[in-house]
Amino acid sequence: MFRLLFDFWFLPFLFSAVFSVGEEWKTVIADENVKGERMVVTGTVYETDGKTPVEGITVYVYHTDVKGIYGKGDDLLDGTMITNSKGQYEYHTIKPGSYPEGGAPAHVHYKITGKNYPEQWFELRFTGDKYLGESDYKKEKSKGSFSQIQKLEKGKDGVLRCKMDIRLEM
Repeated sequence: MFRLLFDFWFLPFLFSAVFSVGEEWKTVIADENVKGERMVVTGTVYETDGKTPVEGITVYVYHTDVKGIYGKGDDLLDGTMITNSKGQYEYHTIKPGSYPEGGAPAHVHYKITGKNYPEQWFELRFTGDKYLGESDYKKEKSKGSFSQIQKLEKGKDGVLRCKMDIRLEM
């Protein structure tokens, strides 16, 4: 009985620490208890014209831990955001590691859905990763700010940051 009462009492505080009303466009994927270098990714989702922000788009992301391993169940590093009226989303996590067997750059998987757009999947990768080749950079260069390879910059607070804008496709 105590456990049940505690859960009902505690649940609103737990969710309010991560999500506030009107803040569905932000999420915390990895808190300070998860080992790794802190990282914040922000971005805006745009219509196919690349200029008009889109509200109400679901942005789902997931990635490996610092060792390059995907968690399971509650240990999966993932989060879902719904873009705000300015098309923005933001997540706080750790920088993912490359797969232990190598060959693939560190990356974050994205799944984009909503507003009668077809489901889109892609990966955010990071400039300077040893597994990215010239052909990867060449392919992404023409995409400009919508490139799926982005530079991580360390702030004065020691947190890595990058921006990943998304252009919806039809």
